[in-house]
Amino acid sequence: MAASGVTEATEVSFNYYIYLFFYLLQVRLNDLAFYENRTDPSGPAMAHAMFAIGWLETGNKEKAEKSFLKNYANIQGPFKVFHHL
Repeated sequence: MAASGVTEATEVSFNYYIYLFFYLLQVRLNDLAFYENRTDPSGPAMAHAMFAIGWLETGNKEKAEKSFLKNYANIQGPFKVFHHL
């Protein structure tokens, strides 16, 4: 949805891009916080991998590291395969 009065023919200023980036970053942070609290802590490694990427994209290295390390909690056996219970 475009900002009020903006059409395809409207030339926009750099301020629109700054606002859009800030808005999307806020949406991303809200989504990460919302879903991280609702994801099974012993759930699939792929979920934790996606949280790690998401937190890195938002600049939160501490949360990214925590999620990244959860990826390896389910590695089993001599062949280092993922095992989900």
